Amino acid sequence: MKKFKKKFLLTGLALAVPLVGAIASACSEVSQDGPTPPPGRNNSGQGGQNQAGGSGGTSGSGTTQGGSGGTSGSGTTQGGSGGTSGSGTTQGGSGGTSGSGTTQGGSGGTSGSGTTQGGSGGTSGSGTTQGGSGGTSGSGTTQGGSGGTSGSGTTQGGSGGTSGSGTTQGGSGGTSGSGTTQGGSGGTSGSGTTQGGSGGTSGSGTTQGGSGGTSGTTQSRSGETRMMKKNIENIL
Repeated sequence: MKKFKKKFLLTGLALAVPLVGAIASACSEVSQDGPTPPPGRNNSGQGGQNQAGGSGGTSGSGTTQGGSGGTSGSGTTQGGSGGTSGSGTTQGGSGGTSGSGTTQGGSGGTSGSGTTQGGSGGTSGSGTTQGGSGGTSGSGTTQGGSGGTSGSGTTQGGSGGTSGSGTTQGGSGGTSGSGTTQGGSGGTSGSGTTQGGSGGTSGSGTTQGGSGGTSGTTQSRSGETRMMKKNIENIL
């Protein structure tokens, strides 16, 4: 009986040693691999909200650009916003493409000198499409974004920003099958030229040119006024 117990214990120990080693090895592999991450969110799927594009960083000189919005079946798609640069060019991201909902272009950042531009509106089957607004620049050119194309709803051009000197322009209205299309309004400039945007093309509804801003030189370009002038010339 004692021999049997001794043999049983030795056999058990012989089996236990490799078993413990296998368990320790498995635990080590699990700790190295880490937990399995959950499945990622599908930003391009139907019925969700698409993530916004990334924002531009900060650069002493050169070019800083915001990311562009993705594509979503429905929901909201937004382009990233331009960062801040000491000199050079700063641009807001462009709006993506959405089957329905709202698509917006990014807004221009802030630059000490150079060019600052707002992003352009994307394309939407229905809803609202808006161009981005121009940022603020100490000198140079500041431009509002242009309106996108929409099957129905409202399409608006961006508004010009504020510039110490140079040229400030409002964005131009986009093209809409029906609804309202408006050109952007000119911004405010200490000196130089400020121009309102031009009205877009609409199958039906209202088309308006933007209004001139405040400057030493101010110009307004109205789509309806030019159309009336052309009609009068044709009659004469």
